[in-house]
Amino acid sequence: MEKWEYKIVMPEIKGWIDKKINPSELEKTLNALGEYGWELVNTSSLTGSAGWGSETKGVYFVFKRQKQ
Repeated sequence: MEKWEYKIVMPEIKGWIDKKINPSELEKTLNALGEYGWELVNTSSLTGSAGWGSETKGVYFVFKRQKQ
């Protein structure tokens, strides 16, 4: 029976109005995790209210790899 372990990563979002994730930093992180056998299986955004509507407060990346 296969067994899995999971890792959740929440990259830092910068900016007050134009919230952004640095693509080159994110790419380095994703490649490093891939080298250790982690596979990205899902992403999810965390939202909250902000005056007139909702805003993205964060993004979660969910990874899995088979247990050794």
